[in-house]
Amino acid sequence: MPLEVMGQKRGVVTGVFALLRMLSLSVQKKRELVKAAFEAKKNAYSPYSQFPVNAALLCGDGTTVKEASIDNMSETICAERTAIVKAVSEGITSFAALANVAFACSRY
Repeated sequence: MPLEVMGQKRGVVTGVFALLRMLSLSVQKKRELVKAAFEAKKNAYSPYSQFPVNAALLCGDGTTVKEASIDNMSETICAERTAIVKAVSEGITSFAALANVAFACSRY
């Protein structure tokens, strides 16, 4: 199933890279998206990397999916990937923007 970014069908890889830009959003919408990313910090689990990262994904229908990075002993699942997987698992395949927030240590 192709992802849709700002009305254009794309493969998963190019769609993800396109999400890294805040595409033509108002300043207010950008602020709301960054605030939502900060709110996702309660879900971060980073005992190994000590580097929690959060993401807020603005979907095509206007909803926002908030997720955080998740560590295990062998790798870290990035917040962006977690947010996209959550959205797609809920049937959402159209996205407008993505905001990331990183913290310097696990004491957040």
